[in-house]
Amino acid sequence: MTDVGPLKDNDFRANVDRLTHRYANAVAFAKVLLRGGGTRIAHGAAHGWCFLIRTPDVIEAGIRAVLQRSLKSRFTGVERRLRVGWGI
Repeated sequence: MTDVGPLKDNDFRANVDRLTHRYANAVAFAKVLLRGGGTRIAHGAAHGWCFLIRTPDVIEAGIRAVLQRSLKSRFTGVERRLRVGWGI
């Protein structure tokens, strides 16, 4: 994350807008973690919530990027379709 600078107090005032509203839960959770609040499963006075991030696509994209970078110098070729015949 080379484009990310040091954390500033003003960063905690960041809000989502109508184009980024899908990230509202993630931003709220990040603020809790950055403030050192942490989380745990227990009962108490604080209201909690959760959300899921679909990770398989992100993980697959990361693995593909690593493999492409690593294997680029060893393999060269052209991507093409290959028709498979079933000689039955």
